[in-house]
Amino acid sequence: MKLSINPKRIGSPRQTITTIWLIGLFSLVSVFASAQSGILSVWGSNTNGQLGNGTITNSNTPSALTSLSGITQVAGGGLHTLAIKSDGTVLAWGGNSYGQLGDKTNTERHTPVKVSGLSGIVQVAAGYNHSLAVKSDGTVWTWGNNDNGQLGDGSQNNRATAAQIPNFTGVVQVAGSAYHSLAVKGDGTVWAWGDNSTAELGDGTHNRRLSPVQVVGITGAVQASAGQNFSFALKSDGTLWAWGFNGYGQLGDGTTTDRTTAVQITALSGVVQVIANNSVQSGSRSSFAVLSDGTVWGWGANENGQLGDGTNTERHLPVMVLGLTNVVQVSRGGLYHSLALMADGTVWAWGTNQSGELGNGSNTDSNLAVQVSGLSSQTFVAAGAYQSFSLQTDPVNTKLTVPNVTYPFASVIKISATLKDTNGNALNAKTVQFSLDGVNVGTAQTN
Repeated sequence: MKLSINPKRIGSPRQTITTIWLIGLFSLVSVFASAQSGILSVWGSNTNGQLGNGTITNSNTPSALTSLSGITQVAGGGLHTLAIKSDGTVLAWGGNSYGQLGDKTNTERHTPVKVSGLSGIVQVAAGYNHSLAVKSDGTVWTWGNNDNGQLGDGSQNNRATAAQIPNFTGVVQVAGSAYHSLAVKGDGTVWAWGDNSTAELGDGTHNRRLSPVQVVGITGAVQASAGQNFSFALKSDGTLWAWGFNGYGQLGDGTTTDRTTAVQITALSGVVQVIANNSVQSGSRSSFAVLSDGTVWGWGANENGQLGDGTNTERHLPVMVLGLTNVVQVSRGGLYHSLALMADGTVWAWGTNQSGELGNGSNTDSNLAVQVSGLSSQTFVAAGAYQSFSLQTDPVNTKLTVPNVTYPFASVIKISATLKDTNGNALNAKTVQFSLDGVNVGTAQTN
């Protein structure tokens, strides 16, 4: 007997048709599938409930947020946190003075609440006091602080509920800082709005923009990142481009000269991710890039060891973060710390640790990367101002049943299933593993 898996993806990303080829004569009653959903671990500052565990107590080691399951992405802001669930809805918790939780109130929340009116969300970003979300239809929705027009809705009015940015579609990724926001469209252009006092919008002016304007000279972009008063775009060819304030060398071009339009960071190539920050404090003005070889490079302010190079020396050109290899993702905290996810599923951190945001059981700063305690099999990391988060895969079993009959030689069986968690929510599963009579017979990728 031979059984092989030939997966095909159709319709919703949560639906899989799997073709099972049966060579020989036998009866097949059921196949078990194991999917993956997200468990969120939290640690660090919790002064405003931004860890979401029902307390305001800081933690210097990670703990699972057991009230949540099926989380696919998390984003940390100044004092608030956002998370996408597998059903495309968004949860939020923490500080809410500007309505950044999107629950129609300004009430601080110590446990997750649902952001009103959002569905079909594929990406979220947390600015310091505002929030952004991209829907599967390419529209952008924003809420929270809008003093500088960072919501992009044409006004400077704060919002406690999410509202769509008018006449703005085709977006695949957004990023938020303290006072401005960025978006990448599917056509590779980058758009910006909000404060522009140091040319962080990259449109060649210093004019504040209440609605999105196109960043000059950028095409082929695949990712954007917004720092405090400065910005980055990563192109599909692995080159990195920067513009805005550069007083600490945070643009990485070897100078401290502000740039009103994008310049290439020629010291780096093969970049696969760029990371700035979303804070309002000067020490947060540093930046990172992950390269295709799995190394991490940092530049800019370094007074708290936030570059991870073993010193506290400001850098105007990229230097390697020491002790890290095979890195697949980095997240930069809004202030002075960073997280790195390794290919082996472990998480490492460096920088300030006054609230336990490095997660190693101490409150001692480190200018070298240290391993976060007790975490393995992680798939995503996110850093807020003084708080940290990571996602771990969570096996969920389901049973697919086909008629109990004898199938003829070389039969083809098509199994279609929508995988759901224990609450009945569809899982945005990335891998489905099939077994027959307890024996692994193959896997299928669903998105």
